[in-house]
Amino acid sequence: MVHTGVDIIELQIPFSDPLADGPFFTHANEASVQSGTKVNECFAFAREMTKKYPEQVFVFMTYGNIVYQYGIEQFVHDSAIIGIRGLIIPDLTISTPE
Repeated sequence: MVHTGVDIIELQIPFSDPLADGPFFTHANEASVQSGTKVNECFAFAREMTKKYPEQVFVFMTYGNIVYQYGIEQFVHDSAIIGIRGLIIPDLTISTPE
């Protein structure tokens, strides 16, 4: 994908109940979770890709529970440190102070 000139590459961290994905990605998530994929392995892979292709924009796509379990601030921090430039979290609840 890098060599074809795509602008952004989404790296998905699998989740057991990916409600915002269609059947193909739902199956891929389930298969990945069942095979034992861990969040730290996804971070390690992303680190490899951002080092190998530093000019490429990589973003994580995952679900709020993954981020919450990891720790929100730590997830954002660790993502930025390894070169992830954005996050897609479709089930993220936004709240504003009253």
